[in-house]
Amino acid sequence: MRKNSPAGAAGARRHAADKGYNARRCTAPAPAIITGSDLLATLMEGMVRASGLAGALAVLPLPDLELAPFVLHWHRRNDAHPAQRWLREQIALVCRELYGIGDAQ
Repeated sequence: MRKNSPAGAAGARRHAADKGYNARRCTAPAPAIITGSDLLATLMEGMVRASGLAGALAVLPLPDLELAPFVLHWHRRNDAHPAQRWLREQIALVCRELYGIGDAQ
């Protein structure tokens, strides 16, 4: 993060407001923050379109990247918690179905 970058959602809203955007006109502050700056962001294309700033931003495809490891961590006290266990199992199931990886533990 740059030294002068706003921190958190409130800072992002302030920065967007300084550029003339408000919460009603700018549904996502990130496009407003990076417009006209040397910053870049990885955003969903729909978020850029919804911001109304698509014409001011360069939307480029992501480069081919290696898959990053996906690791679940949780506190030991949540091992047996039914909702936590269910969520971990659902995440593992999706990873198995989409990528052929992972085991629910």
